Parts: sequence; structure tokens; C-alpha cells
Amino acid sequence: MGKQLNLVHIQQNDTFIQFFNKIDGSVIAVIELSSKANYIENTTYIFSVAEAVEDFIEELVDRSIAVNTAHRVLTLVTIVNVTSVNKTVHLVKGGRIMARVNEYHRNDSANNISLELKVGAAVEDYVRAITRRLKSRTNTKYQTGRNPVKKDYGAFKPRQG
Repeated sequence: MGKQLNLVHIQQNDTFIQFFNKIDGSVIAVIELSSKANYIENTTYIFSVAEAVEDFIEELVDRSIAVNTAHRVLTLVTIVNVTSVNKTVHLVKGGRIMARVNEYHRNDSANNISLELKVGAAVEDYVRAITRRLKSRTNTKYQTGRNPVKKDYGAFKPRQG
């Protein structure tokens, strides 16, 4: 989250975040925030997608920059072609659409693939962070109405002898 964002404009509409190219005003990506996420998870998610879009635009503007197509196996999300230049990122479980990617030019495949993978990785990191936090929170809760200090066994009371 340390990269300066000069070429991308971020706009929020309710739970949807849009990432615009400042040069021509086109929408590059749209993500949806989860109601289960906290502020830190949402902020990290927004800035990781913003950095991916910033890299995408930089590589379009300055052709001397090498395209960074770091590859990572995505297990929680999948990228689906809607049209030749529009992609959506779906959750594998449930099929919910988490992000939309509008690619700039269909012939610039290296740059497009780089953007797709970076947005997909950001979505997957976001889902993992939410899942990890919710899982750790539910595992540490005690059963409602039970006091572990008093050794309250509920229906299984020790026998009176």
C-alpha cells in the first residue's frame, strides 16, 4: 500500500468501488465490498486493487515498462470471460461475482492477463482475510449461557450423591 496512485481515480457508490483511468475517464475495474469485512480488510482490498489498476495504466502509457505478470494459482476465485474485453471474478463456492474487470484493448494480452491475475489475487486475499477472522472469532466463543469458570455443565450436571 505504499505506491503513489497518480493514474487511477477511486470512487465509492454504496458497497461498490469503481477504479477509473484518469487519462480517458474509462472504468477499469469494479469491486464489491462484503458486509462481513471490517475497515482494515476493506482498505487493504481497495488499495491492492488500486495498485493493480495503477500498474495496468502505467504499462499502457509507458511501453518501456516491463509487464509484471506474476502468476499465482487461484483456488477460491475464478476469472470468467463475459466478452472479449470484460471479465468477472467469481467465488468458486456460490459463484458470487466479487469484481468486474474492463480491459483496455483486446490485443494487449500480457497487460490484460496481468490485471486479471492481480485483481483475482486481491479478491482471494480479501476473502481469505474475512474467513480467517470469522473462523478465529467463532472458535473462541463459549457456548451461550455457559460459564466455564464455574464448570457449568448445563444439562449434564454432576450427580448428587
